[in-house]
Amino acid sequence: LNALRTNCKRVVFGILYGAMAKKIAETAGISEEEAQKIIDGMFTKFPSLKGYMDETVAEIHQKGYVETLLGRRRRFPLQGVNGFFRGQAERRGKNMKIQSTSSDIVIGQLVELDEHMAELGGRLCITVHDSIVATVKKKYVDQLPAFLDHYCVKRVAQKYPWLPVAF
Repeated sequence: LNALRTNCKRVVFGILYGAMAKKIAETAGISEEEAQKIIDGMFTKFPSLKGYMDETVAEIHQKGYVETLLGRRRRFPLQGVNGFFRGQAERRGKNMKIQSTSSDIVIGQLVELDEHMAELGGRLCITVHDSIVATVKKKYVDQLPAFLDHYCVKRVAQKYPWLPVAF
């Protein structure tokens, strides 16, 4: 269970990416039987997941591209490709809609954060994956948690009310 918790994101995206029980077991350090139970449990707990995956694959085949929820496109030309590359495009398309929608939101919030960092006498320096490095004046450090909560959680909820969980 601890290995599963540690690898939870990898397991979830592995399932979305089409990983079978053997790969999930390797990733999480569990048996194939346990991995299959997790896969079955995901599809039982989130029945719309299968529909999402099927709709995304159909979208790739019908349109040749998928879009994030904010409209950014990634093209997947499938003319003349073999089964391996077709499967790869289908997996990447399912992942793209989720990961890139999240990225679109993060980039928008980084812009908004940057516009307001001067209020704390600071500036954004760099981002690495899901971490933000910034400088702020020492006298404003105690205000930073509320500041970040406002721009990274509350503003996202205001701008994207369709998100089912806090960002």
